[in-house]
Amino acid sequence: MPIPDVHAPHGTVHTWKDFAIHIATISVGLLIAVGLEQTIELFHHRHERLQLEEDLQKEGVLNRGIVDRDVAYLDLVSAWIVNANQVVRVAKTAHGQSPMLYPDRHMKEALRRHLLYFSPTLAVWNTAKERGAIALLPQDEAQTYTRLYRICDVILALDLEMRRASLARVGAQNQFSSTPGSPPDLTAMSSADFDRLSSVLMQEYANIAAVKSILIQYRAANEAVLSGLRSEDGIAESIHRELSRIAGSAVSDTPSSPEAVPK
Repeated sequence: MPIPDVHAPHGTVHTWKDFAIHIATISVGLLIAVGLEQTIELFHHRHERLQLEEDLQKEGVLNRGIVDRDVAYLDLVSAWIVNANQVVRVAKTAHGQSPMLYPDRHMKEALRRHLLYFSPTLAVWNTAKERGAIALLPQDEAQTYTRLYRICDVILALDLEMRRASLARVGAQNQFSSTPGSPPDLTAMSSADFDRLSSVLMQEYANIAAVKSILIQYRAANEAVLSGLRSEDGIAESIHRELSRIAGSAVSDTPSSPEAVPK
């Protein structure tokens, strides 16, 4: 906002007193103009900050749903891989004459459950960074969001590795499939072929586990931020608490004795 022109009262300056009044009038006018400009700028920045905070909250809520679906989808794919690898191991032992069938594509079940995999969105955060709007946030809030979205960057990097592993598995399957995308013909595979397919299956499983782990960490951090937490240490504690809870749940689900194993 340009500073408006400030004019002293018209008239001839005859005395030092008149001169002082003349200068004072100009100075007061300038101070008022600068004060008005700064006040308007302050309100503008405040409005921008509140809008950014609201948009970041909305992005966090959107990512909450995305991550929940992603974790459910990856659990489904992981179970499919474990099943497929078991079939491959049995088929290798039976020299391809296994009574077990290689499982059909997991995508059918995923679509039935309306599950798809999408990485969390960073649109609001990236736009704010490009515009330099992050500086509008209080320091602790900016640091908190920076930590949160760094986790998203890790997700994107691991996601790329997961997709590469998936392509390697599909390529290994298609090598022995009658048509691309159909299950491989286990009777046409050698022992080395079984080992290669098992290897790419388990590599994909490992990549999925890595992505799921960081998604869970992001989910814990995102929930903490959505609840109003504005502390990097608080985010780290929320992540640790969630990972400990999951680890404890996994231990409690493990049978404690052979008698407890379902037949």
